[in-house]
Amino acid sequence: FETRLQLHGPNKLPEKKESKLLKFLGFMWNPLSWAMEVAAIISIALLDYADFLIIVALLFLNAAIGYYEESNAANAVDALMKSLAPEAKVKRDGKWASIPAEQL
Repeated sequence: FETRLQLHGPNKLPEKKESKLLKFLGFMWNPLSWAMEVAAIISIALLDYADFLIIVALLFLNAAIGYYEESNAANAVDALMKSLAPEAKVKRDGKWASIPAEQL
C-alpha cells in the first residue's frame, strides 16, 4: 500500500485553484465575444460612443452572467464532493476495517 501511495499518490481528485479574474476574462474568449469586440472597435473608430458603450456593457454583462453560472456549478460540485463518503469499508488481511477513501 505504501509503495502505491508513494508512486501514484492518494485516491482523490486534485484540487486546482484558478484566478477569478482569469476565469471571468475567459468568458470573453469565444467567437461571439470576438465579433462583439470587432463591432466595438469599429464603433469607436466611427466615433459612435453610444454604440461602443452599449457593446462593451453587453460584453461585460455576458461575461458576468457566464461567470455567475459557472461559479454556481462549481459550488454545486464542491458540495457534492464534500458529501461523498470520506471512509470506505475494506477487507485487508482477512479483516474488515474502515479506512479513509483516499487510501483505497
